[in-house]
Amino acid sequence: MRNATEESLEEESFYLQLKELTASSSTWSTRLKNDFVAATLSIFEGVASWDFIAAESPQRIFSLTQAEGYTLACLELVAERFPDTKNTKRLLYILSEVERIKQRQRNPIYNLHQKPKAIFKDPGFKLAVINQLMFKENLLKPQFDPMLFAEEFSKYFIDMEYHQASAEGMQYLLNLDIPSDLLNSIEDLYLDSKAALYGKICFFSPTNMLLGMKMPQRGRYVPICDSAVEDLALLPNLSKVHIGSDDKFVELDEMPRGCDFIISPNEARNGTPISAAFIQALEKQKIQLLQGGKPVVLEKAII
Repeated sequence: MRNATEESLEEESFYLQLKELTASSSTWSTRLKNDFVAATLSIFEGVASWDFIAAESPQRIFSLTQAEGYTLACLELVAERFPDTKNTKRLLYILSEVERIKQRQRNPIYNLHQKPKAIFKDPGFKLAVINQLMFKENLLKPQFDPMLFAEEFSKYFIDMEYHQASAEGMQYLLNLDIPSDLLNSIEDLYLDSKAALYGKICFFSPTNMLLGMKMPQRGRYVPICDSAVEDLALLPNLSKVHIGSDDKFVELDEMPRGCDFIISPNEARNGTPISAAFIQALEKQKIQLLQGGKPVVLEKAII
């Protein structure tokens, strides 16, 4: 097994040789059995950049869910032949995790192919609506969990421990189909720049995309920009917009239209920026802006 590779484990001929080799394993010593299983696991271990990647790491387990040849059959055979070694416990854990994640990928709860009927032009406004319906009111299902989403995402491995926030999750949420009855039910909309949702998602980094890099990105609040003025029509019964009591929003003129930025705009030094045009639209449509239940007049942003 020490000369085996991930590629060789995919071949039927290797599986047959492995089956023949281990047929007499009942006569092997305990140490030899344990070493054999350890050698099997070492095929999937190594160093990437500065990090050691263990066989039971999420990254390696994900790669095994994508195996199409005899790899899993080989690992199952080794686990069957050597059931009582210390390293077999590691192997059995890996196999159980592979099967669990494959089941999630076969029966996903997150639909990546939605065609939203209500088209939001402003990402920040849509995320505020999602945060309210999904997390505050628990009406929009399924609730987004970045770890479960990463497990179901089968195109490539999403390392949430390294990346901290998911650009793929952001893409999923911005493409989410929100039923019209839920949109119509919103009379009060709560803006919370500290909501946990924003820490879980991020836009795709232009640097990562251009250079093919995978540097970690942190999630952050996505501000409401000028194009949210048009999105107000999607919430026909909206009468109040609430700002959290410990939040401080400030009006910013000339927010980017659509605000579909990849790099976040400059943060105001005196608070969280929000589109002045959006605030004006609220006033025009007689939608109250409240903080702590009282009308509030926002300061101008200092950039």
